[in-house]
Amino acid sequence: MKSSGNILFLILIAIALFAALLYAVVGSSRSNLNTAKPEKLNLAASDLLNWFSSIDSAFLRMRMSGIAAEDINWENSVWQRVNNNPLITDNSGFNALGTACSEDRCKIFLPNSGGVYPKILAPELLPPFTPTGTAAKLGHAYIAPASSGGNTLAISGLGTSAGEYTIIFPSVGLDFCMVLNKAVGVSNRADDCPPTTTTFWNSDIGSSSAPPISGSSTFCILASAPSQTTDCRDPTVIKSFYIVHSVMDK
Repeated sequence: MKSSGNILFLILIAIALFAALLYAVVGSSRSNLNTAKPEKLNLAASDLLNWFSSIDSAFLRMRMSGIAAEDINWENSVWQRVNNNPLITDNSGFNALGTACSEDRCKIFLPNSGGVYPKILAPELLPPFTPTGTAAKLGHAYIAPASSGGNTLAISGLGTSAGEYTIIFPSVGLDFCMVLNKAVGVSNRADDCPPTTTTFWNSDIGSSSAPPISGSSTFCILASAPSQTTDCRDPTVIKSFYIVHSVMDK
């Protein structure tokens, strides 16, 4: 009887270990998700939107002081690429983001001028992969210019087809992406994925490729190559969820 009791005990332990392993596998299959709980995601979305508002106010305040939009300097030592080089715009050859104006009054991230700071998103809001090459570090952002000379982003229903000054966080977690869209009133897809576009740069997004974002100054979108599956929760494909905020409607 004692021997059979020991065997039963070992069987129960094996079942418990199998259940724990199964739970871990299921959890890892949702690899594009975040580690943060829903309430933390909602608070993080609110915090990010407040930061966007502070950027908008600083931008407008500097414009009203007589500084042209193209002279506002976004340089900072916080946002970086994976190779630790500074990250201001996605195109390292594009230098028309106010870098021609070196005066303190033109620098949006100085306390005595714009008075705002470059934000980095918390790790629990980010996907579980590591960017490579010259990509932005996870949680870091960059500026997309409104004029030609580098990649531009034109949002349907906002400004002109020339593009808007936009702040872009290029890699965020899927759950945070969905929560942010809900916070700003952008409709996510019926299959529990964010709006998707296959034409992100140098195009009028929101017109036909991602209609739910038309007219929205802030949104999160799945920028997916045509060869990728449109299932945003497929753990075998790394997805690019972009948070975009238009600083100025031109």
